[in-house]
Amino acid sequence: MSRKATDWAWRIQASSPSIKLVLLALADRADDAGECYPSVERLEADTGLNRKTIIKATRELEKTGAVIDTKKRKGATQRVKVYRLTTETETVPKVESFQKRNSSKSGTLNSPKSGTLNSPKTGTLNSPKSGTQNQSVEPVIESLIDHSASDRVKKAADKQITEQLFAQFWKHYTTKTGKQAALKAWHKFMRGKAEAAIRYLLNLMLAYYHQQRQTGVLGYDAIHAATYINQRRWEDSPEFMQQFKQEYLNQHSAEDGHGSAD
Repeated sequence: MSRKATDWAWRIQASSPSIKLVLLALADRADDAGECYPSVERLEADTGLNRKTIIKATRELEKTGAVIDTKKRKGATQRVKVYRLTTETETVPKVESFQKRNSSKSGTLNSPKSGTLNSPKTGTLNSPKSGTQNQSVEPVIESLIDHSASDRVKKAADKQITEQLFAQFWKHYTTKTGKQAALKAWHKFMRGKAEAAIRYLLNLMLAYYHQQRQTGVLGYDAIHAATYINQRRWEDSPEFMQQFKQEYLNQHSAEDGHGSAD
């Protein structure tokens, strides 16, 4: 992962949360040269988006110039595109042009026309108390980032992922009653949790639910999803939770050993 690429991706304006999410996923897998080659399947796993949405998002990113298809291919089938993120493109103004534009419009602060701000009457702006106003200007990118916009995009992306994972939960939950109540309970329980944690809980909840149904435990043939979530019924058996956790970790450790390129 390249910190430079990730920071750059947060500064880029996207036309939709899904496009922003795909860009962040690409940046998360970029090397120091800004290149990455996650497959569509890998992006599906990273973002929770479907294949059609991911393909559409990457095409849009190519059109806008945020990413470039290097024409190189990776993977076992040599069909996975290698993208290069255009991290050299910044959205902040160049300091030199900023200084030139302002000096040409208003002259200098210590010119004969505007007088001097370092006169005995007005004091000096270059004093130790107030710091210096005429020092060389350096670009401060962080102060120019719209953090509120980034936060809104992140929240929208998080909500989209949470609801997509709920859709998977609802698909496999047998008792199809009270979907809106279940979604509300799902949002409440998953609030503030990372995507990886939500995916883990999704699998744990469904595994315990289906085990209880298959063994004929009383009430599990009709328990509403909202009730199941609100009461955290999967926590009724610490032994099951521990066993599931170990099996889940073993499975994903084995999958990670195959690499992330494909």
